[in-house]
Amino acid sequence: MGRTVLVSAGHSESDPGAVGNGYVEARLAVELRDIVARKLRSAGVNVLTDGMDGRNDPLSKAISLARTADVAVEIHWNASNGAGHGIECLAKPNLKPISKALAGAVANATGLVLRGESGWKSDGSGHHKKLGFCEAGGVILEVCFIDNSRDMAAYVANKSAVAQNVADVLAAYASRSAVASGRTGNAAPATKPAADTSGYRHVLLRRGSFNASVGQVQRRLVALGYRVGVDNDFGAETDRAVRGFQRTAGLEVDGVVGSRTWRALFD
Repeated sequence: MGRTVLVSAGHSESDPGAVGNGYVEARLAVELRDIVARKLRSAGVNVLTDGMDGRNDPLSKAISLARTADVAVEIHWNASNGAGHGIECLAKPNLKPISKALAGAVANATGLVLRGESGWKSDGSGHHKKLGFCEAGGVILEVCFIDNSRDMAAYVANKSAVAQNVADVLAAYASRSAVASGRTGNAAPATKPAADTSGYRHVLLRRGSFNASVGQVQRRLVALGYRVGVDNDFGAETDRAVRGFQRTAGLEVDGVVGSRTWRALFD
């Protein structure tokens, strides 16, 4: 895969960020960054990081790397004196699609709500001013609220799924065209996902999901005779096909690919 993905951890070793419920934002961000980066490298994606194995370099390095990457995301946690909850991504309007996909990936894993416009907020909204990482063309992923105990419980219980879903979205966008990702540069050809679905069946999929597991479902639906494109994007066409399959299989027709629909599709 020729395109480059930057996965950055918010804050740094000298700036811990927000704290709450016994957690420190910078440490959480480094841990999740390292897990996502390893998953991407295992999938053959060209990955840049602002440190690795627990190290977190200054923001200036992340901004410099973001300017060179085709896809750039910086991991953060939100805080609001215990009053806020949910997931959001901060980015320029041209990066709204990938922002929504990343926020949706976390929501699919945790069940937490999406803030803003389906998980996207302008980088200049609310109390936010110009953010250096966003100005450099990156997306800031606010995983959840560190000072909300329910948010943190949902994240901790589903950390592995969060990391996998985020990695899936980034890998999928790395294989898409520059226009689709919102960045400029030459696109690499899309890679063919593996046929094995065992690693994806824990992922809850619904309209708005964008990751490699959606592509697995789409390929299976095509094999079963449904007319659906294979693009890793759970849009209206995929929703109709899933509902059609559920109806035929005698399942609840809700358009959501949960454990029962996964089993009916592949077992």
